[in-house]
Amino acid sequence: MLVAGAVAASALASSCSLTTSLDGLAGQVVPEGDGGTDAGGDADGSSSGPDGSSGADGEAGAQGDGGDFCAGALFCDRFERTTLVGDWTTQGTSAGSSLTLVPTTGRAGASGLRVSLAPEEGTRAVLAKDITVSTSRVRLAFSLFNPVGSAMRAVNGPAILVNDGVTQDGILLVLYGDHLVLAEQQFVNSAQVLYAERGMVNVIADRWIDVVMELDRTSSPRKVTASYDGKMFADRVTLQAAFAKAPNLVFFGSGFAAAGSAVAFDLDDVRIDALP
Repeated sequence: MLVAGAVAASALASSCSLTTSLDGLAGQVVPEGDGGTDAGGDADGSSSGPDGSSGADGEAGAQGDGGDFCAGALFCDRFERTTLVGDWTTQGTSAGSSLTLVPTTGRAGASGLRVSLAPEEGTRAVLAKDITVSTSRVRLAFSLFNPVGSAMRAVNGPAILVNDGVTQDGILLVLYGDHLVLAEQQFVNSAQVLYAERGMVNVIADRWIDVVMELDRTSSPRKVTASYDGKMFADRVTLQAAFAKAPNLVFFGSGFAAAGSAVAFDLDDVRIDALP
């Protein structure tokens, strides 16, 4: 556990800022409400779900079409449609990586998001959403399927960020084999962005888990809470970053990743809430 955490932290420290431009990726900035286009197939060309089944993309549905699940959310996506982007602001993939909609099992909906990463260092597969938060607490909730045998490779996953062209404070989830690592991104200046572990937990692979990350800007210093399946693994942990401004970007999918084996994981039921 400690070794895995140290390796994950090392990979974070050597990676680039999550708010780096998506220039050079195969993808596009999508106007609000534009359905967008699919970024391509899985890295191995398949379209199988977590159970190994195959078939067409999930049933069509409007962005946020999730019934009571999405009620009152600042942003919500259950990926129940036939085009990838929906109401996400930005999507992009580097060579050999992909974002696709695939069938899911054991879920209320028919489809989810498959994130497939090439083995090269710096590979990316990204969905990002610009948000406007007037409150001091932000919650990001999502479901994650990490298959058995997932490569022991640090992958920057979902994040809540401040990205105003200057400040780049953020909290992010790092996937490392069967570990989840909660990390903090602290902007010092344009030449120095620091990363630190704020929580870590071992999770059972090959099943869906529900993850919640919450940033609280009402306290000084700032606090972060994180849980999976209702089990806390970061309970109001103190952050070093100032978070002087409200977060304005949610970064989803995967960011910069250390070199290693190709890896894929599934995401579903994304919900963003601005809390009082």
